[in-house]
Amino acid sequence: KLFFCDRCGRRYKRKTHLSSHVRYECGKDPQFSCNLCDKRFHQKSNLTTHIKKYHN
Repeated sequence: KLFFCDRCGRRYKRKTHLSSHVRYECGKDPQFSCNLCDKRFHQKSNLTTHIKKYHN
């Protein structure tokens, strides 16, 4: 079973992932910015992963 976000239509396999998406991401501006390019992220861990993958 898939769980859909009523706001943006994203789908998740787990209800907890949908809840997290709605609480922290959906409709909100990303608050973590890469200082090496223009990418922005909702979660600091995603920024850290991005920097390691693309800028190291």
